[in-house]
Amino acid sequence: MRTHLLLPALCSLAATMASGQTVPVRITAGATVSITKHIPASSREVYTVDASAGQTLLVDLENGGGEVQVLAPGTTKPLPTIELAGPSVWMNVLAKPATYQIAVRTTSKKPYDLAITLLDPHDPRLDPGVTPEQVSLDLGAFGGKAKLKLQSFTPLLKGDQNDGWPAHLSVESEKIEFKIMSLEGLKKRMAGDREWTKGLGRLEAALQPGGKTVPPEQLPPGSAEAALMLGAHEEIVENQSFRALRYIGFFAQDVVPPSNPLSYILQGVSRDGRYFIMMWAQSSHPSLAKPGASTPAALKEVARRLTAAAPDSFKPTLTQLDAVARSLRLP
Repeated sequence: MRTHLLLPALCSLAATMASGQTVPVRITAGATVSITKHIPASSREVYTVDASAGQTLLVDLENGGGEVQVLAPGTTKPLPTIELAGPSVWMNVLAKPATYQIAVRTTSKKPYDLAITLLDPHDPRLDPGVTPEQVSLDLGAFGGKAKLKLQSFTPLLKGDQNDGWPAHLSVESEKIEFKIMSLEGLKKRMAGDREWTKGLGRLEAALQPGGKTVPPEQLPPGSAEAALMLGAHEEIVENQSFRALRYIGFFAQDVVPPSNPLSYILQGVSRDGRYFIMMWAQSSHPSLAKPGASTPAALKEVARRLTAAAPDSFKPTLTQLDAVARSLRLP
């Protein structure tokens, strides 16, 4: 949930700031309050937020090129922050119930946007809702019994191109990656990315009984660093814990002829709808040993050829990689 403070509230806000007073921000856990296009009345403006012990506060200053600090009552030393995107972003767990000050420092009169988010400890962005001990995953020849680790929440910041996620369990190596997270947490984390959320919606629809598969380019991105040039061999992979779509894709930052290695991408949802899972691995196919062309027609022909290829003609085989996914057991 995101709340915006707009005119005439902004007029009152500017007047309050000009008088040197602090501005209380009323926010409920799980919500975001956005103060948009605010013209600073001074080089340091202060907002206050009431928070409980154990809650996480996230403050994102956009467009202003300034600095955000958070102070506990009766102190002048700013509280430490988790390093994210420089001094314009502050995030950390609050140790005690109190009214905290958010000090915004700017160096110009340029309007800024300020997003303030308050999260309870068990918000699905912070808590995946499952522990490593509750999950079983066998990587087989790629590493045996997986040792899943808890990875922290990375917020989606405006203009940020990172591949951050809500808190999740993961195993990562050069050969294979596997992630498990709260589906609700993923939706909240990606709420500011319309294309990503549209792709997730298409994936959910395709995984429903009677659902129809959609082209890989219409699914959530399989890479945060490169574009999908072609996708092939899309199939349903499932077991008693989940149902997923997997495909073989070629990703690149420029228009180049497809080549090895390819990417095995699997994205799915647990049977109970609570968890989102994804898997990445590298695979190669002998038909891409020689350089080809990068025209749309050539890419289409490569996709057709890869789709028609036997699963065991890939290396590692699609059968092996699918078996890793099917070994997953969720609570």
